[in-house]
Amino acid sequence: MNEKVKMMFAKYQKLNLSIKEMSDVIGVSPSKTSKMFSDLGEQKILNQKILPKWLKVGGMRLWPIEEIVRWSEQTVVKTEA
Repeated sequence: MNEKVKMMFAKYQKLNLSIKEMSDVIGVSPSKTSKMFSDLGEQKILNQKILPKWLKVGGMRLWPIEEIVRWSEQTVVKTEA
């Protein structure tokens, strides 16, 4: 297991994170993340790799920590000044 994955697991004690936890990890506010889904839609977010890939369980989205680590290693998050 990747060291970053181990560190995230140690912090959260679970393999899948909520939208709030995932947002905190990648440095985007949870409200902005939620708004992305209503403004852009899931398919555009996935196609453009705006957020890490998620699992959908019922109506809830969960982010595997492995996907968050993989995404963060390949992505530069642009923040507004």
